[in-house]
Amino acid sequence: MARNEDATKSLKNMPTLLRLAQWLPLVVLGVGLFLTFQLWKHEHQIVARDLRANFDFLVQEDLTLIKQRMLAYEQVLRGARGLFAASESVERHEFHDYVSALGLEESYRGIQGVGFSLIVPAARLQSHIESIRGEGFPEYTVWPDRERDTYTSIIYLEPFTGRNLRAFGYDMFSEQVRRAAMERARDTGMVALSGKVRLVQETGKGEQAGVLSYLPVYANGKRHDSVESRRSAIIGWVYAPFRMDDLMAGLFGQRANEIDIEIYDGEEISEKALLHDSDKISFAGVMEARLLAIRKMEIAGRTWTVAFRSLPPFETRLKSDQAGYVAVTGIVLSLLLAAITRLLARGRSRAMEAKEALAIKQKQLEDLNLSLEQRVSERTAELERLNRELESFCFSISHEIQAPIARLDGFSTAIAESVKDAGSDEVLYLAERLGVASRRLRDVIDSLLVIYRLGNTEIEMMPVDLSQLCAQILGELRENGAGRVFSVTIAPNVVVQGDHRMLETCLRHLLENAVKYSARNPEAEVEFGEMAQAGKTVFFVKDNGVGFDMAFAGKLFEPFSRLHSESEFEGSGAGLPTVQRIIERHGGMIWAEAAPGNGATFFFTLG
Repeated sequence: MARNEDATKSLKNMPTLLRLAQWLPLVVLGVGLFLTFQLWKHEHQIVARDLRANFDFLVQEDLTLIKQRMLAYEQVLRGARGLFAASESVERHEFHDYVSALGLEESYRGIQGVGFSLIVPAARLQSHIESIRGEGFPEYTVWPDRERDTYTSIIYLEPFTGRNLRAFGYDMFSEQVRRAAMERARDTGMVALSGKVRLVQETGKGEQAGVLSYLPVYANGKRHDSVESRRSAIIGWVYAPFRMDDLMAGLFGQRANEIDIEIYDGEEISEKALLHDSDKISFAGVMEARLLAIRKMEIAGRTWTVAFRSLPPFETRLKSDQAGYVAVTGIVLSLLLAAITRLLARGRSRAMEAKEALAIKQKQLEDLNLSLEQRVSERTAELERLNRELESFCFSISHEIQAPIARLDGFSTAIAESVKDAGSDEVLYLAERLGVASRRLRDVIDSLLVIYRLGNTEIEMMPVDLSQLCAQILGELRENGAGRVFSVTIAPNVVVQGDHRMLETCLRHLLENAVKYSARNPEAEVEFGEMAQAGKTVFFVKDNGVGFDMAFAGKLFEPFSRLHSESEFEGSGAGLPTVQRIIERHGGMIWAEAAPGNGATFFFTLG
């Protein structure tokens, strides 16, 4: 009666279980795709973070380059002032010789020249003009031509050729922006940088924003330790004009095509304040760049605002090969797992349908009150049929899954060969990883079938020489070890009763593990032996390899569970579960003892 009630309850639960089997593959696929998306998103975030860090590093490096270049040009002015400090007077040819020796064009790219602007009191203006004209410059005059209390005049400017000739005699003190920098240099005694100006050297074609750098020159022998004394002692300024695009040309090297750099005079970002734009596109109007940075820096008492934005060549670094690999691998594995789950669900459904049929048969037989012998015979026959169907199902899984796996492996090989000569390293890498994943899945399926067969294969008991088997297996491992040397100890004449093929498989897995996990030890040792423990014979395989933490010993014999990553040691994780199944089929048990870095010992009994 109880048996009939259990059968009725099982039949009632059948539709629910069948529906679960129908939807389970979709659930597995959805979970797999969701996890793949999360992994891809995480990898993408890592790449974006690294790209930002790289961008910030380049920004700081570029700021340092700008600062270093301007400091180098300050030293040029200090050298020129030293020339005046070392002489009672500096003649035109002396100034020319000094600047020529600097090699401005080769050593100081972007500098327009080095000059000297002399202060000319209004009372001495005419005599000054006549003096310069007497040096062979009949057209010389101080300009612009309007009355003022104090005049200044550019009397020296080297190289004194080309567009620099346009600045000869120019009174920079007459222009507001230049005058502010000159007064700041005069009062502080330090180098002072002007704001944005249009240089008088410009001809109207290909004009660039300009700035000037000033350093005061004081009369020899006069004090200049206060603002008042400096104003009293000053005789003029050595200065350098800069065309900003020329000044920044070549400073940033290869990454000039990856990061746009814009320099603004002062703290305002506007077209009016723009000094230099490396890609000639206004920063204020283009804010869609992925990475932006705005920094302020002080150059010779003047604030510059430097704006950086990433350009497409730099942003393409965000395309991570690893993120693409994660996405492709995750999608492929999700589809494969969904396919496997579908096959397993179909098998489960068929098994449950068979179980339903068996329950109905049993109920009918009980209702008909057939003889016990007939019922046992029919139930036995039905179970045998189910076992055959289950075995057929396992082989069906092997055939149906192995074929698409083989095609995936073939496709990955074909893709790799097709792009090998095309130079596409990214596609070649992904194709190789897909091949590795497909071969890994094939190994998992093969391991599942081996574990299944072990549970259904009859044991043929016979004398088995375990010592001879160990010597044979270790000899093969030495031959296949590419010259690797390791010490072997085998207890002699260890003979047991058991299935020869199963015990060979058991020892092969244990010895291969011992050899594999001791590979990093230059003095590797592998030992097979026996000992007596609690009245039983215990066999063991011992190595001096990497060992493992005993806290994780419970995972050793779980199918496909690994205590070391696959990148450290290859393997499917099915070896020890197979060993355990063989030992249990022989009526024995297996356990292990180990410590990290001190090797591992696997003990087992038989019967």
